Order: sequence, then structure tokens, then C-alpha cells
Amino acid sequence: MNGDKIALEGMEQPVYHWAPVVVAAGIAFYSGKQSPEWKGNLFGASPAGVHLIWLILDGNRVISEGRLLLDYYQRIEDVAENPCLQIF
Repeated sequence: MNGDKIALEGMEQPVYHWAPVVVAAGIAFYSGKQSPEWKGNLFGASPAGVHLIWLILDGNRVISEGRLLLDYYQRIEDVAENPCLQIF
């Protein structure tokens, strides 16, 4: 284990990371037409944090992070795009 080191010689650095660690159980890029402002954004399930992680991307850079479904109070273990479902 590398402790709190996030940069090691010879290793490519991550585009984004959390400290403390966030466990993302499943992730999906949004590509739908129902919410065009979300197109290309990344959504990740965080079962330990009991919320949905929302990363707003600009190319390959994360420019903002949000947390959704904070009042859902259920473990969210996977993320999938469903073109027939609108939750917001």
C-alpha cells in the first residue's frame, strides 16, 4: 500500500481522484437527449456514501463535482442510462 501518495515515478496520474477515497461501484457517461446539458457528464454510484456522484467534464478534465440523491437513503450500487426514465 502506498499510504497517501498519489504520485509515483513511472505511473500515469489519474485525471481525477478523491481524498478521502470515494468508492464508485458503477459509472456511466450520459449520452441521452432528454437532458442535453448533461451530455458527456459522468455519473457514478457510491454505495458507501449512499449517493450518486456527478462529474461535469470539459474534454478529459473534471471541472465540477456534485452529489445527487442525498435524500434517497438507499445504497446505490450501479449506474445505467435509461432513455425512458426521467427522475428530475
